Amino acid sequence: MWRWLCGCVCGTGIFNMNPLAAGIILLLTAYTLIGTKQSSQLNLIITLLSVLVILFVIVAGSLNINVSNWSDDFFPYGASGVFKGAAVVFFAYLGFDAIANFSEEVKNPNRDLPIGIIGSLFLCSVLYVAVSLVITGMVPYALIDTDAPLSVAFEDIGWNWAAILVSIGAFAGLTTTMLVGLLTVAKVAYAMSRDGLLPEFLSLIHPTTNSTFWGSMFVGVLAAIFSLLLNIDALADVVSIGILFAFILVSVCVFVLRIDDSATNSNMQTKGFVAAMLVAVCAGVVVTSGTLLTGAPYYVVLPTAISFLLPSLILISFYHLRISDSAQDSFRAPLVPYTPLLSIIINTYMLCNLKPVSWLAFAVALLLGIAIYLLYGVRNSHVRAINEVDEQDEIFRLAQ
Repeated sequence: MWRWLCGCVCGTGIFNMNPLAAGIILLLTAYTLIGTKQSSQLNLIITLLSVLVILFVIVAGSLNINVSNWSDDFFPYGASGVFKGAAVVFFAYLGFDAIANFSEEVKNPNRDLPIGIIGSLFLCSVLYVAVSLVITGMVPYALIDTDAPLSVAFEDIGWNWAAILVSIGAFAGLTTTMLVGLLTVAKVAYAMSRDGLLPEFLSLIHPTTNSTFWGSMFVGVLAAIFSLLLNIDALADVVSIGILFAFILVSVCVFVLRIDDSATNSNMQTKGFVAAMLVAVCAGVVVTSGTLLTGAPYYVVLPTAISFLLPSLILISFYHLRISDSAQDSFRAPLVPYTPLLSIIINTYMLCNLKPVSWLAFAVALLLGIAIYLLYGVRNSHVRAINEVDEQDEIFRLAQ
């Protein structure tokens, strides 16, 4: 019975049955319906508990480190292995983006949002690296238990009480991750629905709890169905692909948003040229990644690397010559165009390290999203309606 609840594999590939995961998500979804403020309070308490357990792991684990575990073949799979591992677990590193999604509820967004995003990213990086050093110092990497690495590591040294504490912390961490994810996706659905890209009921606010009741319920039920039917490894890869792809689009948008209409007489042509160069960069990274992953010699890798270095240089030169950077926006990305270009290159390379079956699942999800946009979003977009009114006003003004 317990094995069935925790996940009884039925069939092969990406499908399985996990009623316990679906039940936990539905329970957390019910809690999000009472309001964002109450959910945030619970999330804060659980997050503090998780951080305390992580600090305990770092301090207690450092007392049982065998330094020789680090000296022998510190990078057993090389640089490509590092990027492949980062691509697979990229979804677990997410969370700071949730701060941006809740920007409308921040009292002083100009000051608090950059501090929150950069601060959380820095702290998470330090904690992730510290825990990774501790676990690999306690246990040789080849012997690490992939299902419960920290708990098993403490059990192996006889600290059973610590293993129980770590398990509680892991459960708390997973809980807060799911809670933040549900709140964030519901917030995104609310914003898209408000702009007309999704059905209107997703943006309805409950009169008592002031929560996006139907949006949160829709997101929670959909997530519960996925967790019930799909394998966790397959879900992790698909989510990582989606996030990496989204970050690439965000980096592309930085270029587009920096294009000032007053800086060029052919704004649409300028955007088209920038988009073409960015596509060339991504294509070049894909080709170069393929040669690297297949172990091609340097005289093959170097020419292919030029396929993304050359359009990158063209794009940088074009940006400094044609794009106006005089706009005084509240939020400014630093070192443009270098940071978005570097983001595009790294994220594209990480995408190339994921499994083909994950790409297939992502392609299906992407096509479904495009279909929803073309069949519903385009017709009901509020921005499109406003632009059509502006165009009609401009035509009427010119006619007079």
